[in-house]
Amino acid sequence: NMSYLSPDLKEVMEKAIETTKDNIGPTLNVCFPYTSRDELTTSVKKIVKMVEKDQLKIKYGDIDENLIEQNLFTHGSPPLEVLIRTSGEIRLSDFLLWQCHQNCYIYFVKCYWPEFSFWEILPIILDYQVNYESIKEKREKSWLHLSKLYNDID
Repeated sequence: NMSYLSPDLKEVMEKAIETTKDNIGPTLNVCFPYTSRDELTTSVKKIVKMVEKDQLKIKYGDIDENLIEQNLFTHGSPPLEVLIRTSGEIRLSDFLLWQCHQNCYIYFVKCYWPEFSFWEILPIILDYQVNYESIKEKREKSWLHLSKLYNDID
């Protein structure tokens, strides 16, 4: 939510977003100032505003995960594969809670964000690469399981 940023920083961020909007390949999300609560609240407010302006016609049953997800700050980003939590804390602290799921690899590192460098990320990348096949297999199994659950409901 860039409304919390100073005007000069907001301008720099908007320029960076505009410059990189058509890039393809890996995505790096650096979230500040950010909370999952703000992200979810903002998503719901956007939906309400669209309904009020007659830009969206929905009934009670139309409100689902997809509608909320389409209005998140991270909409358009690929699914979260790796989350790195700095500071040595073993908790997510209201960070990307919607995006963290059973298929997300979560790393907790002891250093703080300002000290986070190539030497902290290198072992994470190597570990992810070494374990990628088992990660991929778990993802496929979970999608098959979810697909079966969904089909059983219908």
